Amino acid sequence: MYCKKCGAQMQDGMKFCTICGAPLSGDDEKVNLDKGSPFEAADGMGGSFDNSANNAQQGYGQAGYGQPQYGNQGQQQYYGGYGQPGGGFNGGYGNNFGIPTRSIATCIILSFLTCGIYLYYWLYCITEETNRFSNEPNPTTGGTTILLGLVTCGIYFVYWYYKRGELIDNYYVSRGYPPQSNAVLYLILSLIGLGLVSMAMMQSELNKISRGM
Repeated sequence: MYCKKCGAQMQDGMKFCTICGAPLSGDDEKVNLDKGSPFEAADGMGGSFDNSANNAQQGYGQAGYGQPQYGNQGQQQYYGGYGQPGGGFNGGYGNNFGIPTRSIATCIILSFLTCGIYLYYWLYCITEETNRFSNEPNPTTGGTTILLGLVTCGIYFVYWYYKRGELIDNYYVSRGYPPQSNAVLYLILSLIGLGLVSMAMMQSELNKISRGM
């Protein structure tokens, strides 16, 4: 048995609708819901009720209640600040500071094939990339490093190995890792003529940072 006014289903034998209070009569309360007659008959109360229900359902399904538009915005805001380039977690460079991954073997081979010319370019890149995660207000640039090294006949390069190792050590400590003592190791290797080995080890550490460790 269905109420003609609001379309609510009632138990057989009831005299009044428990939803809208309309009186229920004999055989003519049985309504075929497949034809939608109870809702067509209720233009006032039933229609407004259904519309509000539909609107609520549509509002829940629109952006702001779990749909892709809302989720994407939230995700973009989160990663934009803590992981993507332009975020503020790592100085604006993201998790890897914008440092590329290089093949150590390729760098060594190119250094020999170019009679040391590529070695200066490699040194320049390492200087600029370690400066990105240093806390120094005015770090020495790659160009200045090469110039000072040439002017001092290579003496400044010995200091450079120690300084780059110190920056890498400080970065590890800031991330909660134990000190690596890279600075002393790079200095010793450079003093015995194995500066190329020190640069290869530096590049290995930068590759780890590039991959986000």
